Amino acid sequence: CFCESRKVLQGVEREVGEKESELKLVDENLSKAGSLGSDSKAQGLDDVLEAERKEKRAGLESLYRKRRDVEVALAHVVTYAVRNPAARQVFREDQWEVIRKEYERWCPLSEKFCGEGEDLRSYQKELFGFEPRLVLGKGSRAIETLSSQVKANMTERAPASGFTERREEIRLRLQGIVDRCASFPKGTELKIFGSSANGFGSPNSDLDMCLALPNGDTLKDGVEAMGALAEDLEKAGMVEVVARLTARIPIIMFEDGVTKMECDISLHNPLAVKNTQLLNAYSTCDERVRQLAYAIKRWSKARDLNNPSAGTLSSYGWIMMLLHFLQSTGSKESPPVLPDLQKIGAGWKGEPAKIYENGGGRTMLQHPTTANVDVNVYFYNDRDKTGRVKHIPSLSAKNKIEVGYLLAGFFRYYAFQFDFRRFVVSLYTGGRLMEKDMMGEVHCWPVHVGLAIQDPFETFYNVGHVVKTAQFHRIKRECARAFSLIADAGSPGGAEIDKLLDQVCDVLSENE
Repeated sequence: CFCESRKVLQGVEREVGEKESELKLVDENLSKAGSLGSDSKAQGLDDVLEAERKEKRAGLESLYRKRRDVEVALAHVVTYAVRNPAARQVFREDQWEVIRKEYERWCPLSEKFCGEGEDLRSYQKELFGFEPRLVLGKGSRAIETLSSQVKANMTERAPASGFTERREEIRLRLQGIVDRCASFPKGTELKIFGSSANGFGSPNSDLDMCLALPNGDTLKDGVEAMGALAEDLEKAGMVEVVARLTARIPIIMFEDGVTKMECDISLHNPLAVKNTQLLNAYSTCDERVRQLAYAIKRWSKARDLNNPSAGTLSSYGWIMMLLHFLQSTGSKESPPVLPDLQKIGAGWKGEPAKIYENGGGRTMLQHPTTANVDVNVYFYNDRDKTGRVKHIPSLSAKNKIEVGYLLAGFFRYYAFQFDFRRFVVSLYTGGRLMEKDMMGEVHCWPVHVGLAIQDPFETFYNVGHVVKTAQFHRIKRECARAFSLIADAGSPGGAEIDKLLDQVCDVLSENE
């Protein structure tokens, strides 16, 4: 396998070199053609060369992907050989030396081999600006201190008591306006969704709401009804009312005239409500879930990784990645921090051995924007008197991993361990890994995308589709940077232990 992989890689390298030379020649010819003038003949030549350039570039990009795939395959072979004691006996001394040197040239973060004779550490330092670490000591003072910092961070950034009650007061006032609006049937309910209700919000989160029509009722003209409601809201004292009535789901945005809180009301968005309820259920399972979420949210914003319009992830996407990780942390001695709530039957009585015995349930909901599509929105949501999901907290408590160690593990998992080439980040599989190829076959997802995140209810929807290739690689680098800072904390030249979370969440500078 090793010899064959090397031969294939060498062949691909030759192909890449040839195609790069061909593309360079086309670029030179295109530059010469541009100096000929702007007549129709010159323009025609430009068009021909531009089309050829586009074709060559596409072919080269395909070869780059092929080269990376072969490099990864070769790395898997040499890694397995070096880490398997029995493999050492199979090779001659000179063969083993070649394999060992190949192993020492492999950078799992860039998914490339550094040059022959080049020092891997120097290569990584120049490429990333830091030297990635792969191993973390357990039970160190750094982890204990980081755990305290993560807990304090949530106390500082999570909403204070009364947050939910104040928003409910606003909702009730707005409900009165909806009740008086003749465009909606009697019994139309205003429901809160999003960060105000999912357990992961901040004190300044917008108040997101949607209109839920009574069962069986429909609107003759939803756009007209939302337009009428916008007028009623303005008459009732709401400020800066803006109605986007042609959106996929019509929405009205405004500022509450009493509290000055930013609000929006959308039309019939039941999936958003169900998503909010699912996240809220997970947030009550174990206090470490929210502690980690607030730390990751702070880090992702500081490192400019929380902006879908710029090709990075939404807060929802980061929470999906966190929940998947926490479903994947189990061992024979310890259960994962989180179970798969969608796979627990409604009649479960708390017996750990029977948690997935009934295989979940079915609560079908008509998709709000896609005709003839129903989605299963069932999940285990039996609550106790305190509002927590029944039986789960005691099960999660059997996992004793410190929250600081979990945060480091999250960064290490997505920097070095999770195979983005093969798998999809999913809650629907309860921590088990779902093949990306299967999603390509079933839902036509592109298999060459870096980050694929399956929505827990709209299982055909890729939450990570907004992430551009360059930003995907930056997400991996940033996870590696964060893990390396934690791993090096307290060592000469490493992060200060007493300021560890602050340094992990240091604001991205312009020259980084």
